[in-house]
Amino acid sequence: MSVRRFGAVSVALCVVGIAANASAQSSTSVHGVGTFSLAYTDNMLGVSSDPEPGQPGPLDVWYLEIAPGLAVIHDGPRAMHTFTYLHPFTIYLGHSDANEQSDVGAWHALFTLSPRDELTLGVTMERSNTRLANLQSGADQTTAGSQLSGDNVLLQAAFTQGYSREFSAQWSTFQSASFRTVVPLDVPAPQPNRYELGLGLAPEYSEGRNSYAVLGDATYFTTSEVNEGGVFAPSTAQVVMSGRFRWRHDLSLSWSTEVSGGFAGAMRVDPVSGGVWGPVGLGAIRYDSEGYAAALVAHRTLGPDLITAQTLMADHILLSGGVPVDRENHIVFQTGTGFSHSRTLQVEDAGFVVAAPFATPGSTGNQRLITTFNTWVLDASLGWYPEALPYVALRYQHLEQVGEDSQFAPATTFHRNLAMLTVGMMWPSREVPQVPQGPSQRVDGADRDDRILGGAREGGTRGPGGRPGGR
Repeated sequence: MSVRRFGAVSVALCVVGIAANASAQSSTSVHGVGTFSLAYTDNMLGVSSDPEPGQPGPLDVWYLEIAPGLAVIHDGPRAMHTFTYLHPFTIYLGHSDANEQSDVGAWHALFTLSPRDELTLGVTMERSNTRLANLQSGADQTTAGSQLSGDNVLLQAAFTQGYSREFSAQWSTFQSASFRTVVPLDVPAPQPNRYELGLGLAPEYSEGRNSYAVLGDATYFTTSEVNEGGVFAPSTAQVVMSGRFRWRHDLSLSWSTEVSGGFAGAMRVDPVSGGVWGPVGLGAIRYDSEGYAAALVAHRTLGPDLITAQTLMADHILLSGGVPVDRENHIVFQTGTGFSHSRTLQVEDAGFVVAAPFATPGSTGNQRLITTFNTWVLDASLGWYPEALPYVALRYQHLEQVGEDSQFAPATTFHRNLAMLTVGMMWPSREVPQVPQGPSQRVDGADRDDRILGGAREGGTRGPGGRPGGR
């Protein structure tokens, strides 16, 4: 780790903070942000819990993470922007050869084009080691996604766009587009570059507490050729399409439900061959009232996974939420517990896949399901988020994956426990608006901060204690 570089970054952020101090509460402000964490994990590299003879086993280690950064916030009547950048320095005590630096940046914006039109844009970019990638978001946002084993330094980038239009009191539509890429920088085995381009359209009809929508999505997914280290794989390209019908219902001002179902399919396009289709769907119940939040979501997906560079059919279930333990002193408990059962698909073959939960190739006799892996995660944090002082958070995470090896991205069987104490702050302090990342989850839109539309609803969604969203 470069001490000189760390010092330069710290001095620059102090200068920025001093220059922004006078305008901290204006519509646009610049802030120095940062976190300091002390953590312990019993499996730093996420290697197999039962390694083969001659292979390294789990490595327990204490480490420090110092993450200076920058935040730029604009909160106006017709536009909202948040930009955050962090440069984490990770120092593994007793294992200095594993020390590393990362870059994590994000820009999100919302524009109110008219009383009926709204545009959201987002750009994220991250250069980091995937060994700790699932700590980038809060405990309540944890997902039981696939995990890579060992040291995998990846460059991940994404651009997202969403546009909503209200044609009348009942009819509206939401259009979305995205581009995502994963580029391996330093990996233990050859991996392809991955690219994904997505488009979506969702016309919707609302009446009272109910809304009905037809969701259509198309994704183009491609991987580059691999020819190194004795491994050869040609480039691939495929199109993934899905169509679902969705019904949402607001049970009350606090409770809401969502149910959707339909079909999705993946087809090779280089050349056109095969095609794997199967049912997909989602069921969710959510609660949100005066700082108390909970959600139980179960869904099946079929599509590309950029981390493993494969096409997956996956069943997910996630329970997440947050509780204000002491509202007066800004103490908040957050948690996310989830399970995912994933099966990679052989897209070159054609056919209809109806895979029951926990199905494997051996149990179904369907060789289009070529490998399976399960991921389970428990994540919880307890934090104190004062308005003008550094926040303090204690976090615990248990991650477990049971799977089979694949050529590029091994789904290794392993488990990991991690405990982390974090102190962080924003200076000058400011309440941070949370820019919406998609359409409202409720029919009445009460889960969205409507200040952009000129409203003054009390209790709009905000970041706790001036803490920037994201990491």
